Amino acid sequence: MSEAVMLSQLEQLKKQLAEKACQLDLMTSLASLANEPGSIEHVVRRSLEIISRANNCVLGQFWIVRSDDNVVTCTDWYHSTFSLPDFRQASLDRRLSKGVGLGGRVWSTGLPIFIPDLNTEKGLDFTRKSVAIKSGIKSGFAFPLKNGPFITAVCEFFSFESLDTRDSQGLFYEKLGIYLATVIAQREADYALRQQESLNKIVLNHAYNAFIAINEASLITEWTSRATDLFGWDKEEVVGKPLAEIIIPERYREAHMKGLFRYMTTKEGPVLNKPIRAPALKKDGTEIPVELLIFPIEALDMKRFGAFIVDCSRPEMEATIRLD
Repeated sequence: MSEAVMLSQLEQLKKQLAEKACQLDLMTSLASLANEPGSIEHVVRRSLEIISRANNCVLGQFWIVRSDDNVVTCTDWYHSTFSLPDFRQASLDRRLSKGVGLGGRVWSTGLPIFIPDLNTEKGLDFTRKSVAIKSGIKSGFAFPLKNGPFITAVCEFFSFESLDTRDSQGLFYEKLGIYLATVIAQREADYALRQQESLNKIVLNHAYNAFIAINEASLITEWTSRATDLFGWDKEEVVGKPLAEIIIPERYREAHMKGLFRYMTTKEGPVLNKPIRAPALKKDGTEIPVELLIFPIEALDMKRFGAFIVDCSRPEMEATIRLD
């Protein structure tokens, strides 16, 4: 083997190693982003920034697939020191159908597409080509975000330099799109869960009866404003503390812990899911009669108990109870 051939192979190997190192750095940065706090928009824009910087791109854009209208539209972007307002506006003005333009073609094929040089590009029907060239853009690429069999979005990137494309890059960005779709879907699920938890707390705090929740160790996890009105303790004073020490009279504490242990081991609880009468302690140490409806809460691998509590010492409650 000649020295020239060996040098060529060595140079090729160096390029491959540099490409793998760049891809590893990119994945490491995106993996760190997945653990950062922030909104869905934050994840999208930071992803565009990270990928743009890794590829020396001046602009990254995020196109959402709108299945109801059967189009993709540009919703978020990242740009470097060059804002490219004309090209940005051209992207915002377009609603690309499946198969039309760069975003529509990626949506249609489900595969990454690379444009090494816009001046020589043919057959793509890149509808923003003229304004891109006028803005100084020379190359670009795009890849789909796939959630299972569905394409949910398209990311596209543009550079003032020519792209050096290889088949391995297409495979890498195809996998990267699947990973990003998963990260965004998880962030959307977390947001929906937080919204639901917020709604639940609002509803509970506006419920007529007091509500208290405990975990499997009988530590208080929820305490509504009605519970504060009833027992005198603020939420900040009781969350994380044993329920028995807060509202259960000392003579009943052992029975409470035995009943909790019994349910955790046998799933049986004679006082669950039905109204019961019992005395309860207020913050000042006085006892009041209450009616409780205690029920187990088992979701997302968490075991808790909730209870709605009514003050039976109120005159209107005494009348209601006598009628029953």
